[in-house]
Amino acid sequence: MTNSISSKDIPQILHRLKSKVWIYIDNKYTLIDTHSYTYSDNPTNTLIELNEWINDDILKYEVRLENEYKKEYQKMCLLSEEQLKQRGFI
Repeated sequence: MTNSISSKDIPQILHRLKSKVWIYIDNKYTLIDTHSYTYSDNPTNTLIELNEWINDDILKYEVRLENEYKKEYQKMCLLSEEQLKQRGFI
């Protein structure tokens, strides 16, 4: 049996550390986890952190399906604004 993706599922790219904490870029372009812990203070620091994590090989990219649209995930969402409107999220 194959899994079907609901029309309500939203693909989002999230970053996570080896500690399995989900990291995303918020609307201020800072790194934050799902517990509201921040990893950067500004967009420049975000780029520095991401580059350090890549160099240290502690950054993983994954696609995660969400069944709700969270405004703070907007930078990581793989659907266009029009697609989100069609699905009734915005």
